[in-house]
Amino acid sequence: KGSEGWSASFVRGDAVVDNLAERLGLRKGDLLGVKDDLSAGDAAVRLALGETQIIEENREYFRQHGVDMDVLVSANADGKEESVKRSKTAILVKNLPFDTRLEELTKLFHMGDVPVKILLPPSRTIALVEYEHSTDAKKAFRKLAYRRFKH
Repeated sequence: KGSEGWSASFVRGDAVVDNLAERLGLRKGDLLGVKDDLSAGDAAVRLALGETQIIEENREYFRQHGVDMDVLVSANADGKEESVKRSKTAILVKNLPFDTRLEELTKLFHMGDVPVKILLPPSRTIALVEYEHSTDAKKAFRKLAYRRFKH
């Protein structure tokens, strides 16, 4: 019961590898230490460290844009009954592949009014879509919740 908000910062493993490989100019196999189709050691550790880096970069990006991701991640995690008021105009879009583009999200989340704001960090693994009216946000959420995107 105490972990309702944990997945707000989850990042797909393939998105981590794709992101880091592009940024570092490496092949995915080099990043994971794969040689001759065999893993050369602690690929899981490298992946976890990369994921941690990307999560922190995402948090900083959202913080710079006025969004406190810590509230999403830690909501009710400490067992206290304090609740955080949820936005009725914003949708947190998680589990995105690394090749996600802002234009794709704009087209996908176009419901009545164009979204007022879409925040897509450089990692492109998570996004925040905000509408002017709660009816548009609700319509988008109902249409797109749990829908596969580029999977």
